[in-house]
Amino acid sequence: MFLVNYYICSPSGTIFTKQNTMLWLASYPRSGNTFFRNILFEVYGLESTEVHYENLSEETPNGFEVVKTHLIPKEIPFFNTETPKVYLIRDARDSIVSGAWHRKNMYDPESHWYWNLIEVTLAQGTSYFWGWSRHVMAWNDQQPLVIRFEDLIQDPIGQVERLREVMDLPEPNAQKLPSFTQLKFGRPKYGKGDNLTSDEKEQEKFTQANFRKGKAGGWKEEMPTEIHDLVWALHGETMERMGYIDDRPEWYSNMKSLKILVESRECFAPSGEKKDYMFRMLSHLLTLKRRIPFFDVDLLQGEKIIPLEGFFNIPPEADWKYEGSNIEIKKDASPSPKPPFSWVNLIRNNMPKPLYELVLKNYSKLKYSGLSNRITNWRAIHRQVNADYDYVFFPTGMPMSKGLPIHYIDAKWHEDGSRSYGYNTPSGEMGMEGIKFRGYPDGIREVAPEKRGVLEAIEVFLLCLRKANEK
Repeated sequence: MFLVNYYICSPSGTIFTKQNTMLWLASYPRSGNTFFRNILFEVYGLESTEVHYENLSEETPNGFEVVKTHLIPKEIPFFNTETPKVYLIRDARDSIVSGAWHRKNMYDPESHWYWNLIEVTLAQGTSYFWGWSRHVMAWNDQQPLVIRFEDLIQDPIGQVERLREVMDLPEPNAQKLPSFTQLKFGRPKYGKGDNLTSDEKEQEKFTQANFRKGKAGGWKEEMPTEIHDLVWALHGETMERMGYIDDRPEWYSNMKSLKILVESRECFAPSGEKKDYMFRMLSHLLTLKRRIPFFDVDLLQGEKIIPLEGFFNIPPEADWKYEGSNIEIKKDASPSPKPPFSWVNLIRNNMPKPLYELVLKNYSKLKYSGLSNRITNWRAIHRQVNADYDYVFFPTGMPMSKGLPIHYIDAKWHEDGSRSYGYNTPSGEMGMEGIKFRGYPDGIREVAPEKRGVLEAIEVFLLCLRKANEK
């Protein structure tokens, strides 16, 4: 046990000696930790310190009974499982929205807020403190005293008083309780950025950005529907476990599995935009597959089906970044076998490229049924595909065939680089209507290649999720 001996001045002015164990005050970012620390200081006269990556050492902080951190236990060298722990938790949706604004308003003004929202939701690798779910569960495994942000803002002193379960507290001076507004527009002990700048004007700006809204349910005004679906897909299990079940999407309760098959022939092309697109999309689909319990992805290589994990050499714990088509594939992931003879292959291999692209662009207007022979190699596995997969995805497009007895999605590429999608079902009730994915705001696609890969993977997942929910 870590013992701390020091003098504390209570709000009444009485000085007394305390001997107690150090207390961890842990939380995922934007969950009320700074608000909590200011209450401890103003109402109880207790100062606190913090441990983050920047000041992490092998030694226990001295002279403070309360230690704030956003790190998870395994990242703290001196973490002791016997040390009392309090965990502040907030609805994932509010934490994520607040985190996206926190980055834009305080650290990266040029960043796109919507992209920040995606990044905080995904929290790939160890970014964003491992993400909301992994952070919550890492501390929940330590059996902490859990205090909900939603309860804290309704009854600040009542919730802080719960610390008496794990430590001694001076008597509170309720008259000194600061409101959120007073902290936002005042000079709080914690959260004003004085460790970053000594300029009072800059500290004032920092404080007002740091104490943004301080309310529960604000996500309803700001979080787009598609991100809400993504949050539930990634964090739904933990949200339910921690009691955050309000406004749960209808599809979530009914979703048992979503399995798609991705045709992968472009992965073995010599080079080009579509190959890069495939590698970007598939590598990020692998991340989603590993993080979403009900989502599964396999690859179609010619007439062979392999798990997506059997294609890339990307270990689950890797904090990897997209490197284009240079991402290493596994040695046993071989190119698709040469398909049977078809008029499409004959035309594609012998027709001048400009003419072939013109024919392909106007394919839907052609009535020459022989072009559909491209799917001949599918006939042998139709039954298996129809039974095992919700959708088959052709990322770089394929000629439509009303005779294909499976659900599939076909991507159509446009001159501006965007894609629209068509759907088919065995009965044809959904027809072949092409739709353009409208989930992203204007300008979000004009990002770096590694970010486009994330957007494309999310796009595929959400499209399949929405169509499966309509069945």
